[in-house]
Amino acid sequence: SAALADAGIEVTATTLDTRDDLHRKYGEEAAARFDRLGAIGGVDATAPGDLGAAFDRVIFNFPHAPGKQNIRRNRELLHAVCGAA
Repeated sequence: SAALADAGIEVTATTLDTRDDLHRKYGEEAAARFDRLGAIGGVDATAPGDLGAAFDRVIFNFPHAPGKQNIRRNRELLHAVCGAA
């Protein structure tokens, strides 16, 4: 946001989906939003690799495994994300 930028705080949006994935799934507006944000696509939070060292804080929405109400898979995903941090 502009308020964060004015305070000298940089925020980088990441997503597991690439720009092309977003365009294919959700259309041109999603791809355009990705571009406007300067987002980084293809980031797997369970295996961030060198990208994880580039940030001093990571804030994420609760990860959600595909499927309906799959509590076990969501717990496994959350455990993998926290273990990779």
